[in-house]
Amino acid sequence: MAAIDEPLPPCPACGADTTRVTEDVSDEVTVLGCGTCTQTWAVRADDKDTTK
Repeated sequence: MAAIDEPLPPCPACGADTTRVTEDVSDEVTVLGCGTCTQTWAVRADDKDTTK
């Protein structure tokens, strides 16, 4: 899993604090998802806020 600060960040779309890991793409990329609005976004180990 990519290096992600714990706790997981809030959703960039709605701001809800219901973020979860939805997919570990590689050691450097993880896909996070919001449990409230279903937004998903990719997080890279070297760039921690990349909207999918």
